[in-house]
Amino acid sequence: IEKSIEEPDGLFNFQMRMLHLKYILKIGGGFPLKIVLEIIRGNNSVSEIARRTGKSYQYIAMYAKRLREAGFPLQQEDGELKIVDRIYLMWLRLVFEKCWYF
Repeated sequence: IEKSIEEPDGLFNFQMRMLHLKYILKIGGGFPLKIVLEIIRGNNSVSEIARRTGKSYQYIAMYAKRLREAGFPLQQEDGELKIVDRIYLMWLRLVFEKCWYF
């Protein structure tokens, strides 16, 4: 996967960008994307995400539910959020770790 990321015009990278765009168009940018970025960083706990974003636990749980309803591959169990598509998660980590705001 890492070699595929290094080939920006490669088929795998193109497919992952299209999948990501599909999710972003469904969930919108802004706060839902901020939750996804926190999960990528390894902050899986709803309470940790709430603390880091300055929002309430209920607010994060509500947005997590909206993400799931929009088809985003997110699972919530015992207060933990997890992106269940491992390949997508790995791609997100590899792409966003190169961003200055990550």
